[in-house]
Amino acid sequence: MAEYRTIRMAFWNDPFVEELEAGEKLLYLYLFTCPHTNNLGVLEVSRRKIAFETGLDVATVNAGLEKLEKAGKIVTDAAFILLTRFIRHQTTTSPKIAQALKGMLAGVSSGKLRNALCLGYPSIFGAPASSGYPIDTVSIPYPDPINTVGIPPAEEEEEREEEDNSTLTTFECLSESA
Repeated sequence: MAEYRTIRMAFWNDPFVEELEAGEKLLYLYLFTCPHTNNLGVLEVSRRKIAFETGLDVATVNAGLEKLEKAGKIVTDAAFILLTRFIRHQTTTSPKIAQALKGMLAGVSSGKLRNALCLGYPSIFGAPASSGYPIDTVSIPYPDPINTVGIPPAEEEEEREEEDNSTLTTFECLSESA
């Protein structure tokens, strides 16, 4: 499970997000960042737990989830929720990561969510799994494959170290001149 999530600053400029009420924005952001969300963008959490963790009431949570699902941002199946664009925004196209995601797919017990993942990311998961759930009832507005540019964690760490070293060097220069 990842320890951090990436939220692009453009999130706040997204026309869909701009139209959301404050509680709906909190709910949508919560779904991306809560500890219940795995690397597939699938979470299993009760509406009551979401309400408790966000401070929203259960009715607001239910209405917000319904709005997000109608907009194609999530797919729900009982206590399971899938963020339809999560993989696209959170991972790289690395073959190792794709293989790990394939392994995680087997652990998704909801046939509806498995089919949605297969339809949304055919370049990773291939054709939709035959789980007995009719594929045509799952609607994802962005069925294109992952097309993101990501920095692998090792490179990201090296960049941080370079920044830290340049800051340290500047500080050392200042203290030597004093």
